[in-house]
Amino acid sequence: MTAWSILLPSWPTGDRFAQLKSPTWDGSPSEDKTKQCGPTALSAIIYWLTGTFVPGDAIKDAILGQGKTGPTSLAQLREFAADWASVPSTVLHPATTAGNATGSLLNLEWSATVAGHPVLLLRHFSATVKDPHWCVTVGLDPDHVYVFDPYTGALRIETYDEHRALYLGDSVAGGGMARIDRDRDRWLDLP
Repeated sequence: MTAWSILLPSWPTGDRFAQLKSPTWDGSPSEDKTKQCGPTALSAIIYWLTGTFVPGDAIKDAILGQGKTGPTSLAQLREFAADWASVPSTVLHPATTAGNATGSLLNLEWSATVAGHPVLLLRHFSATVKDPHWCVTVGLDPDHVYVFDPYTGALRIETYDEHRALYLGDSVAGGGMARIDRDRDRWLDLP
């Protein structure tokens, strides 16, 4: 029996896509690299989808303003992706996703990656550090989820249980982005 797997081809990694090392367009140091996981993850998605590199700091500056600091919301990241990079996104509830009868996180990630869409998701930074952290699901196999971590600019391999335990409930898949709400009984749209 052959094991199945899906991994988005040629996913960008390295210092350009590591929030602590990513360059800035203005040449000045980033004002708040520790809070740039969302913009840096979106930078990798935009590069993978379009071939155009936009530094995470430039995305943060466009969203929050030059010199401003702080985290970015799902709504802000989606708006930048659509308005500045022409990367569309769609908010979906897991139970309404075609072919996704159980509505689980892993089923939606599988559906998105098979269709060629990376999944941006909000999760805990780690099992011991419970701060919110944006990452990107770029593949799955029978036992693991392949996650791009913008903190390091590298791929992480997690078991299904590790992956589900870190998930906080907000996700959006790039290119036809599918949003997941952990509370399956209501729609959720962040400000």
